[in-house]
Amino acid sequence: MTKGQLPNVEVMGDLTFTYEEMDFLQVGYAIGEIGILTGLPCSSDVTCETHVTVYHISHHTMKTAMEAFQDDDDSLESRIWRSVGIRVATR
Repeated sequence: MTKGQLPNVEVMGDLTFTYEEMDFLQVGYAIGEIGILTGLPCSSDVTCETHVTVYHISHHTMKTAMEAFQDDDDSLESRIWRSVGIRVATR
């Protein structure tokens, strides 16, 4: 990983990656945004303790959506970066 590069992980408590991490996700949470934004591969295990409804959106579909929803002030890509930024800042 290049110095200063945002790692392709969902949970960012320990940036040394020495320990396995656990997080509790909420309604509307997305997994894999950094991979969509940067093109970096990601491998995660997700275990659910309750009933959930999950939607898988392929990388190709997300890239198509990002190309279709480009706005100078509020594009889909900028919304996803904002979501990632908020999650990183609140850690």
